[in-house]
Order: sequence, then C-alpha cells, then structure tokens
Amino acid sequence: MNFAPVSNLPVWLPVNVDRRVLLATLVISVVTALLFGALPALRASAMNPMSVLKDESGSVAGGGRKARLSAGLAVAQIALSLLLLISAGLFIRSFRAAHRFNPGFDSHNVLLGSYDLFGDGYKEAEGIAFDRQALEKVEALPGVREASLADWVPLGFGSSSDSFVPEGYVAAPHEAIEAGIAHVSPGYFATMGLAILRGRDFAPQDSADAQPVVIINEALAQRYWPGRDPLGKRMKIAGKWATVVGVARTTNYYDLNEPPQPFIYLPLYQFYASGVTIHVRTVGDPLVSAGAVEQAIHQLNADLPLFNVATLDTRIQAGTFILRMAGMFVGVFGMLALALAAVGIYGVVAYGAEQRTHEIGIRMALGARPGDVMRMVLGGGMRLAAIGLVIGLTASLGSTRLMATLLFGVRATDPPTFVAVSLLLTCVAFLACYIPARRATKVDPMVALRHE
Repeated sequence: MNFAPVSNLPVWLPVNVDRRVLLATLVISVVTALLFGALPALRASAMNPMSVLKDESGSVAGGGRKARLSAGLAVAQIALSLLLLISAGLFIRSFRAAHRFNPGFDSHNVLLGSYDLFGDGYKEAEGIAFDRQALEKVEALPGVREASLADWVPLGFGSSSDSFVPEGYVAAPHEAIEAGIAHVSPGYFATMGLAILRGRDFAPQDSADAQPVVIINEALAQRYWPGRDPLGKRMKIAGKWATVVGVARTTNYYDLNEPPQPFIYLPLYQFYASGVTIHVRTVGDPLVSAGAVEQAIHQLNADLPLFNVATLDTRIQAGTFILRMAGMFVGVFGMLALALAAVGIYGVVAYGAEQRTHEIGIRMALGARPGDVMRMVLGGGMRLAAIGLVIGLTASLGSTRLMATLLFGVRATDPPTFVAVSLLLTCVAFLACYIPARRATKVDPMVALRHE
C-alpha cells in the first residue's frame, strides 16, 4: 500500500520482513501461548475439590466466579479497542483537515522541476543569464500561465535560514536574529498566488548592478518594526545592506502546525543561487506540461538534468503521509481490537447465560416473561461494556494528549471523535449481547429445570 503520494520524490520507507522480524514474532507468539495457556492450568490445579462439587451441583455463584476472568478480559478488550479507535479517528480527521487547509498560497496546478548549474561550471553571470532564458522559454509554452524560479519549496523537505541585522532594532542580550530565506525570481509571488500586501514584487531590473532589495513577510515586519511602515527600511543580510520594497502575506513555510515565522525573500538575480526549482503554473494538469518544460530546459543545455519533477500539491501531500500512515495502521489495529472485543463480550454473555440456564428456567416457571429474561441477560453484558467504555475513555483522555503534536486541525480531546467512537463501540457491544440474550428467551422452562 502506498502511503506517500505517487511521485518520483525520494520518499523511501524501508519496511522489510527479515529474520529478526520473523524471530521476534515467533518468540512473542510462543510466549503468549505459554502464558495464557498456563493461567487456566494453574487456576485448575488450585481448585478445591469440595467447591468444585458444590459448583457442579447447581450453585449459581460458582458459575459467576468462573466467569470473572473472562469478564475482565472482555472489559480490557473494550477499553483497548476504544483507545485505538479514538486514536485512529483523530489521525484520520487530522489528515482530512490537512487536505482542506489553506497554507496562504495557491498550490493547485503548479509543476515543479529542479536543476543545479553548479556541476556544469556556470559562473554567477552565466547562471543568471541561463535562468532568464529558461523562464522565457517556459513562459512561452502552451498552457503555461506563469513561471518563476526559487531555491526552495514551501512545506517541502528542505529549509534554509540566515541571520540578519534589521535597521533600527536593538537586540536583547543573547537574542538570535534569524529568519527563513528563499531566493526567488521576479514573478514568483504571482506564480504561487501569494499576495504582496504592501509595496511591489521583484522586477527584472533588480539585478546585480542595482540597489539590493528584499521582500519580507508580515511576521517579520511586526516582529522588528512594530507599528512602523517597513517599506524603505534596510537590513543587512548575506553581507549586503538591502532595502525592503514589499511585504508579503505570512504563510506556512515548514510545517502545517507552525506558528507565524519571520521570512525573507531575496531576489535571485542579486543573491544568486545555482540550485533552483522552476515553478510553472499551468491551465490544466501540470504533469501534462512536464515533458515540454524539460525539453525547453534541454534546448539551453542538453546535459542538464531536470530532477524531482512533481506537482506542488504532491510535494505538500508528501509531508502529510505520516498522518495517513498512522491513521491506517492504528485504524486497522482498532478494528481488530473491536472485533476481538465483540467476540469476547459475546462469549462472556453467552457463557453466563448458559451457566444461568437453571435460574432462567425457575424464573420463567414462576411467571417471568421473555422480555424480563432479555433485560436480565442484556443488562449484564451491557454493564461490562459500560465499564470498558469508562476505562477506555479515561485512558484515551490521558494518552491522546501525548500525540497532540502529531495532530493537525483537531484537538486531542475532540468531542465528535470521542462520541462517534463510543457510540460505535456501544452498538457493537449491544449486538454482541443481544444474540445470546435472544437465545436465552427461547429456553423451555421444563428443560431448564432439568439442566445441570
């Protein structure tokens, strides 16, 4: 099963079944069989013969004592299945919330492809010229709306940051002044659908010979120039004093759960980076244009590889595959635990009803109706289910808080998830109790009175 989106990104999950896995599974299976096989044997060897004879002579209490261990296991199964199903529900809701989340830019219909000019010996001036020509060729392709270059991809697997000196800001002792950075070409904000709230975008004239400029995000402006207009302010970064010419909307840069982060956009033609990713916004399916984009790059350099070709949506989804994988695994284990809990409570209720056959016969001979027997047997099973639910809810309220950092868009104590899973488990437990209770109402009083 593919948990990560289908792409050629280097996402590798080395999950293999080897000798160590098989050996560990074998050891766990043998130990489990010995442990749970030895417990009934030890219990049987410790029985008092006189009490056994009394139990066999029709003591109702004897059957109740025999069922305590089974009832306890059934309660544990219900509690465990509730915990697993609630955890799975939280992961699934987080995964869905991540897909509906607006990161602050438009990730749809954007094709990505990376190349690096360093290995081909391009100098800075030659690299900038190549980048300009590559954008011109790609923008001229049919179906392409905008194209730009950047040395990073938001919500991807990489990040870059640098220290800087904001003009007029007095740093506190031992304060680290640092922000995320990206080198982008003109047109990047239009390609990404990222709003510039004040000021302007980078222009082709922002070259190495022009005055250095930068664009910052709102979070950085509020952090270092609160209550002041950041346009025209200067900062020293990468050894240059650059002027702020624009303020962009704060988005999510590294993670869906991150708080607002200060971020700086540097013009690629002034702060050169040899390794870049071309961002191409298309009219339709971006992958349809992948071949044409690669061909346009190869027209400039036939030996330059274009790698990590994928859509921006795929790159973002790849960062959420852990939520999908966790929801799938925990959900499967939860459903298995739910099935075991249903079988367990069915067995306990059926065994208890069988042990009380003589008692049921007496009750029916004295005038008890089938509905009374149904409520008696069904009530005993549902009491076990209620105990399991209370224990499971208590354990879930504590344990789900531990995975709060893995969740997105949903609280660790999300009421809809807790209520939905509890209702599901209640319905399953009711069905498991109803079958033996229904069977108990069919008992013939005369046959039951002769039951030993």
